[in-house]
Order: sequence, then C-alpha cells, then structure tokens
Amino acid sequence: MPTFPSTSADDPIVALNAAVSLRGLVLGDEQWLGDEHILWDYQLQERDLQRDPQNFPALDIASRTRLVDPTLVHDLLRSSDDAVVEQAFQRLVYDDHGNDTVDFLLMP
Repeated sequence: MPTFPSTSADDPIVALNAAVSLRGLVLGDEQWLGDEHILWDYQLQERDLQRDPQNFPALDIASRTRLVDPTLVHDLLRSSDDAVVEQAFQRLVYDDHGNDTVDFLLMP
C-alpha cells in the first residue's frame, strides 16, 4: 500500500500559478484530494459566476455571490484583530463605491 504525505491545517496555503490551465486537474487512482484541487474548483466556479447573467438567466443569483479565497479564510481564522477581519469582510461585500453587492458568501 502506498504511503501518502501527511498534511496539516497549519501548513501555508499558496495560490496556484495563474498561467496554468484550469482544465485537466484530475485525481489519479492513488492521489488524495488536496488544497490545490479545492482552489482549482473555486477558480472554475468563480469564472462561471462571472458570465453575463443576461445570457445565463440562472446565473442572476450567481452575480450576487462571492467565493471567498481559501487562503483568506485561513488567515482570518487565525487573526486576533477584529478590525482586520471586519475590513476583509467589507472588501468582500462592498464595491469601490461602498455599495453592498453581495447577498451570499461561500467560504471553505
């Protein structure tokens, strides 16, 4: 039986290379689901959510939804500064003009 590397919730989560294609990330028969797979799925979902809602009426709700980057969630969970957490939350839900544009936040 193969030995798989151990993981830890305290390990740093890093962003994937943006130049890498979002297609083709498939688990092999003896691979574990890892942070890179989850992040890739988030990136695919985010790309789908950015489609024009007029061409995809079912995506109207998607335009009011934000997927929160797992790295940000990881950092905020470890923050002891409430002001930092509040600022990060506000950046997620408000646009550049201070309008609340988000009805749903999806966090890993």
